[in-house]
Amino acid sequence: MQEVAKGRKRKCERDLFQWFTLWRSRSLPIMDAILQAKANEFTELFEEKSFVCSNGWLDRFKKRRNIRSGKVVGETASVCSSDINHWMQNIWPDIIHNYDEKYIFNADETDLF
Repeated sequence: MQEVAKGRKRKCERDLFQWFTLWRSRSLPIMDAILQAKANEFTELFEEKSFVCSNGWLDRFKKRRNIRSGKVVGETASVCSSDINHWMQNIWPDIIHNYDEKYIFNADETDLF
């Protein structure tokens, strides 16, 4: 009976990861609470009533699957590289020419972005 339960847990974990990658591929952010709720939904679906997705399980799942928390920025996928190059070569220099380098920051490395 324990082997059956382990198989259902593995299926739940596999399906949860597939669900996660599908949503992440759409550049949608997935908070831990949503991932945890979805895991519990899958366990109910697979009739694994003895399992509850705890914070510890979620942390281990994310570690096993190499999932890191962070902001997902979907707009970068829609920007053409030639537009970026044009902006960096023609527009950006005009913007920064009056500023000292020590006053120029990368906003995506701050909590403001």
